[in-house]
Amino acid sequence: MIVKVHVLKANGPNELRVSDTWDLKQLTRVELKTTSTLATELILAVDSKTLGWTCSHGEDLASFIGCLSVLSTETLPAPMPVTGIDSVDVARWAEEYRTRRDEGKARAPEQKGRDRKGDASTSGVQYLTKEEEKDLMTYLDTYDVDIGDITTLESRVREEVYELEAANAHALMERAKNTAPLRAALQTCDGHLDDLEHWLAVFSVKLSNMRQDIRAIEERNSDLEASSRNNSILIETMKEFIGMLNMPPGVEETVRSCTFTSDEDIEAVNDAIEKLHAFKQRLHGKELQQYSGMRAVKEQQEYCNNLCSDLIAKIIARVKSVLEVRLAFTYEFLQKSAPSNT
Repeated sequence: MIVKVHVLKANGPNELRVSDTWDLKQLTRVELKTTSTLATELILAVDSKTLGWTCSHGEDLASFIGCLSVLSTETLPAPMPVTGIDSVDVARWAEEYRTRRDEGKARAPEQKGRDRKGDASTSGVQYLTKEEEKDLMTYLDTYDVDIGDITTLESRVREEVYELEAANAHALMERAKNTAPLRAALQTCDGHLDDLEHWLAVFSVKLSNMRQDIRAIEERNSDLEASSRNNSILIETMKEFIGMLNMPPGVEETVRSCTFTSDEDIEAVNDAIEKLHAFKQRLHGKELQQYSGMRAVKEQQEYCNNLCSDLIAKIIARVKSVLEVRLAFTYEFLQKSAPSNT
């Protein structure tokens, strides 16, 4: 048998509600402290908590302590310790509670009988239904009893009632022998349930911590995803920016190696000049105007200007050399064609 202890609190002028409920085995200590001549403080130790109430009615306090003592003796392996009061008083209160309980059980059948008599007296004459009348006639025929022989009928019914009561008492006594193992099994099961409850509490705390960790990981993943997306955009922008700063392929090699000695070389120089001109316009155009203050743009503009200067210097040098050759040839030709004075 599992005994529960309920704590009631007022929820209004004429209403009580249950605020706390514990198993009787959770109460580890009961202590009484006399605070004044009219009040006594009741202290209960429930697991690791200590609860206290102020009691002003001596009879109610005695009934409560006696009830706890009797129930703990009947349901727990050891009686519950009560401190702050003489053990003789605790035993007396327990005996008074046990006496009242036994008297109440003894009066219960009499009260039920009086209730049934009162119901019969207030309801007047009761008539049998057809089914009840049929069952009664079958019973009388079975035991060969006349409906007018009330004494025989009453004796027969009383004997059957006594036999049923004796059979019930015997069955209860037989079953009582099996209650001890059942009680031990129930106590063991109750202990396992307590362990399971504690384990579930610990597991609930761990689940709460896991939820917090998962939430933190999700937030971190969101930040990493945003950072990765931003990095991808930045890389694409940088690739596009670097592509605009790259010198057209072959221009630098043509400028460095041109000699103007063949038609193919002159054609390649013309193509390089067009590409270099387009590249220089792009460096000073609207696309790179917002990046004009960057060091990379300035260095590339300077490099393009230097390359243009080198190409112009080579062209000037080539034109100058061609003119010198032409002038020398013309001078020689004029000298040869001029008439001599002799």
